[in-house]
Amino acid sequence: MIKTFILTIQVCSSVLSNCLPPAEIIEPFKTHNECALKGYELALKTHQNLIQQRGELESNKYKVAVKFWCKEGKEEIKTDA
Repeated sequence: MIKTFILTIQVCSSVLSNCLPPAEIIEPFKTHNECALKGYELALKTHQNLIQQRGELESNKYKVAVKFWCKEGKEEIKTDA
């Protein structure tokens, strides 16, 4: 068995000093690296989507930032070994 990692992503405003509630990604990852790489990918996509939906001016005005973290999950994945 190997431990899993859970990705959590959150959108924040530096100007308002607050964040939306964090969202956990359902898919467990086998390694911290897999989780981190997916975090960077989703953070970029999320930021791009926010700019498309709200506009670049609003994103700059509120200094929007997307953060993420990977935490060891409680579940373990069974391996065939």
